[in-house]
Amino acid sequence: MALALMKHLFNQGKISEKVYKKILSKYEKKGLAESNNSC
Repeated sequence: MALALMKHLFNQGKISEKVYKKILSKYEKKGLAESNNSC
């Protein structure tokens, strides 16, 4: 859920790509990342 929200905010330009990538890598380390990381 949180990852989907971050993706939504990123697509709207509310958060930077740097922040988005950081969050994605954090989720990947926990093994919770979704397989569709396409923007």
